[in-house]
Amino acid sequence: MKKSSMKAYGEFLAIIAVIGIGMFLFYRSAAFWGELLQNRNKVQFYLEQSINGQEAAEILRRDEEFKEEGDREKSGAISGFCIWGEKKQVTLTNGNLSRSAETDVILFYGDIELLFEGCRVPARDDAKGCLVDEQMAWELFGDSQITGKEISCEGIPYIIRRVIPGEKKIAVFSAGGMIDQASGVQGGLNPGKRQEEQTQENHSCLSRITVLKPEGISMNDLKSALSSQYGVTAELLDLQLLRGVGGFFVLLVPVIVCVFVLRYFYQRYKKQQEWVWKAVMAAAGLILLLLSLFLIKQWVQIPYDYIPEKWSDFTFWTELWKEKADGMECLIKIQKSILDLEWINSLFKSIILGVLAGVFFVAGIILLNHNEYNVD
Repeated sequence: MKKSSMKAYGEFLAIIAVIGIGMFLFYRSAAFWGELLQNRNKVQFYLEQSINGQEAAEILRRDEEFKEEGDREKSGAISGFCIWGEKKQVTLTNGNLSRSAETDVILFYGDIELLFEGCRVPARDDAKGCLVDEQMAWELFGDSQITGKEISCEGIPYIIRRVIPGEKKIAVFSAGGMIDQASGVQGGLNPGKRQEEQTQENHSCLSRITVLKPEGISMNDLKSALSSQYGVTAELLDLQLLRGVGGFFVLLVPVIVCVFVLRYFYQRYKKQQEWVWKAVMAAAGLILLLLSLFLIKQWVQIPYDYIPEKWSDFTFWTELWKEKADGMECLIKIQKSILDLEWINSLFKSIILGVLAGVFFVAGIILLNHNEYNVD
C-alpha cells in the first residue's frame, strides 16, 4: 500500500536530517584530526630521568657545534631542538593589582617555536622574559593586552613578552633564564638551603625533548642520533601512531559512502538488460573505485618506519608490533603535561566523532533502503 504524501515527506526530512548530522560530525572529526597533523613534522621524546638546565645547555651546546661545523649528517639531521618540562602548582603574582594565581609552568631550553607555533620569544638566554596564555592574563590583569607588563614567579620578577592563545592557564619561562634569575636573588627561593641545591631542586624537571624531523628521516634514526651524538637515552612518544589511529576513524565515513555507492551501481548492473547500460554501470563503479583508491593514497601516508628493507623479512613485522605496543604503553604510563592535553583532546574527539558520523551515515543508508525515495 502506498504511503501518504505527508508521511513520505516526513520520512524524507528524517533521512536528510540524519545524513546532515553525519556530515557535520564527519567534518568535526576531520577538523580535530587535522589538528593532530599540524605537528607531524615534530617528534617528541620522553626522559625517564629528568635533567636540569645545565645538562640541557650542554646538549644544545653540542648541537650548536654541529651547526657551526656544518656537519648535519653527524647530528642525525636534527634541525631543531627544544628540551622542556613542567612544574606543577606554581604561584604567579601581579604585585600592582595584588592578584595571584596558581598554574602549571612550562620550562624550556632551545627553540620555543617547536612548542608554540609562530612564537619566537622568550629567547633561550632571556633571563627576564616569559609567556602567559589568555586565561592566565585575564586572571592576573583582567585583560589580554598585557605584553611588557611585569609578574612575579616564586618571588622573582619577569616581563611578559607575549600572550599566547589558549585557556589552559599556563605560563612559559626559559629554564636558563630562571636559573640566572634565581642565582641573582639573595637568599635564593628558600633561605634554608644552599643556592646550588635550590637551583637543582627547582629546575631538574626537564623530561621532554621535541625535535624537528626533516622529510625522509625516520623517527628511529632521530632516536639513534640522540643516543649516539648527544648521549641522551630517551623513549620515543609515538604520536605518529596515534595520528594513524585517528585517521582510520575519520576514514570510516568515506569508506561507508563508497561501499554504499558501489553497491548501488552493482545492483543497477544486475538489473540492466542491455549490454550498453551494463557497461555504463560497470564503468561508473570502476571509476568510483579508482577515484577512492587515489584519494586514500593521498590521505594515507606510510611512514618509513613501517616499511621493511626486505619484504621477505617476516621478523620485521613481529618487532614492529612489539615496538608499537611498547610505545603505546609508554604513552599511557607517562605523566601527562598540560601541553599533552592538546593531542589527547584532538585524538579522542576525532575518534568519537568519526564513529558517531559512521553510525549516522549507516542509519541514513538503512532509512534510504526502506523508503520509497530510494531508487530501485
